[in-house]
Amino acid sequence: TPEELEIIEFINNETSKTAEKFGGEALDIRPINIHIISKSEFVDLVKKRHGEDAEIPEAMWKPGLQAMSMQDVEDNLVKFINVLTHEMHHAKAFQSIRSDLEKKNMEWRRGGILIGLRESRAQMFIDLDEAVTEYLTYMNMKEWAEKKDNVPQIINETAEKYGESDLYSPTYLQEQLRFNNVLSAVQKKNPNEFKDQESVFGIFAEAYFTGKLLKLRKIIDQTFGKGSFVEFAEKGLPKSKWEKGSDSES
Repeated sequence: TPEELEIIEFINNETSKTAEKFGGEALDIRPINIHIISKSEFVDLVKKRHGEDAEIPEAMWKPGLQAMSMQDVEDNLVKFINVLTHEMHHAKAFQSIRSDLEKKNMEWRRGGILIGLRESRAQMFIDLDEAVTEYLTYMNMKEWAEKKDNVPQIINETAEKYGESDLYSPTYLQEQLRFNNVLSAVQKKNPNEFKDQESVFGIFAEAYFTGKLLKLRKIIDQTFGKGSFVEFAEKGLPKSKWEKGSDSES
């Protein structure tokens, strides 16, 4: 729709600014690379690729196809804005591939903080990568709700319709709770280096957009103990204090 095209252009430009802010590069994602598919067809597509028991996401970014596919949310522009922003960040995060000379093809290796293992095809840092992506989405929504003069009218109208505080529609709640717990722990352990959680987040965002993990690894091991970075990769983010509280009650 004309409204969706306007939103795509705006979010494309804004997420490129975000990437550059944290040391990455702008990437122009045009409407031709974005495929809005009916819910039933989207579900069929996912199941054909990943099996009948596959979890159905709201959208997918496929680097190999240079394509972003998302479920049609019809007139729910809040959902459209949120999902598109999230996937745009995935597209503009650091990407790398490896060449396989035997198979004569190129294989995906890394995206954002996510790392693909060559032997098992398993992926590490899935939860951390999604948490960082969603944190970036939240930051965008908060900024857009505040700077009305530089935001397309369709987004302002959507914010007014649903309420500015409701423009952001959170996902990956467990990952976000755990990630916020990590940000808080890093800030408290290193108060002279980080004045607040947002300054800590800058380390994660820089790794996400540049692919440089050394600084991130150092601060995680410094905060949680030597070897914690590898442990996060293998086991996922540690439980949040809210989850631990819930476990003790049960």
